[in-house]
Amino acid sequence: MSFEALENRISSINVRKICIIKPSAFGDVVQSLSILPALRDRFPKAKISWVINTGLSSLIDDHPMIDELIHFNRKDTFAGRRNLFRKLRASKFDLVFDLQGLLRTAIMSYATAAPLRVGLQTAREGAHLACHLILPDTGKEVSAHRRYWRVAQAIGAGHIKPASTIEIPHQDQLWTKALFQENRNYLAIQAGARWETKRWPVDKFAVVAVKAYRHFKYLPILVGSPDEIPVSEQFVKLYEKFLPGQPVINLTGKTTLKQLSAVLNQSDILRTNDAGPMHLSAALN
Repeated sequence: MSFEALENRISSINVRKICIIKPSAFGDVVQSLSILPALRDRFPKAKISWVINTGLSSLIDDHPMIDELIHFNRKDTFAGRRNLFRKLRASKFDLVFDLQGLLRTAIMSYATAAPLRVGLQTAREGAHLACHLILPDTGKEVSAHRRYWRVAQAIGAGHIKPASTIEIPHQDQLWTKALFQENRNYLAIQAGARWETKRWPVDKFAVVAVKAYRHFKYLPILVGSPDEIPVSEQFVKLYEKFLPGQPVINLTGKTTLKQLSAVLNQSDILRTNDAGPMHLSAALN
C-alpha cells in the first residue's frame, strides 16, 4: 500500500473523529506523541481520542492536542473489556491508527467498525487482519520514532515539525525545585530496565557517577519504576563505598510520571538504559 492509496481512501471519507490505539509501552507512547501536530494540521476540526494504558494515562491526560483518553486496563474483567469495546463502537470513529499491532489492539481496532483502519508492518498476532491498510516502510528495521512518523507522511503532513509535548504541572515543578540545590550539577541515573538484555551493569553506572562527582561535582539523582528499587539500592551501596558520606537522591519508585518529567527537565544529564526515561528526556529536549 502506498501513501497515495491512503490519501485516496482518506479523501473518500469525512474525517471527524480519529482514534489512536497505542496503550503502551512508556517509551513508545512518548515517541508516538510526535504525530499529533501532523494529525491536528491535517484534520484541524477532528476530535482525537487515544487508547492508553491506565498506568500511563497521567503522562498525556492534559496534552493540548488530545481531546479524549480512552483507558485500557490489561487486568480488567470481562465486563470491563466489553464496556471498552462498546465505547469504541459507540464513538463512531472515521479513522483509526493501530500503532501497537497486537491481538488485543486488533480487537479494539475491529470493535470501532471505523471505515478506515490503518496499521504498521510490525503488527503481530494477526493484528494486520483488522486493518484496511498497512503503511509501507514501517517494519522492525525502521527505528520506532521514524516508524510512527510514517503516519504523518502518509496523511500528507510530513512537513510538520514533530513534537512530543509533555506538560509539567506547576506543582510538580515546585516539588522538583525543592529537591535541587542552586548552583549544583545533577546527573540523573536510571540503572534499571524492563528487559534484562537492555540493562547495563549497575557497577558501571556507579563508576560513571563517581567519576562525574570527582571531576565535575555532579550529584547523582536516581529515577525508575518500583520494580527497579533493588537495582538503585545496589547502586547506592556501590557509590557510597567509593564516596562515603556523599549524598545520593534516590527517587526510584517515588515519582509520578509528571514528577519524573520534572526531574529530568531539571537535571543536567541523564545516564540511562534503553527505557522510558530515555525517550521522555529526549522529548523534553
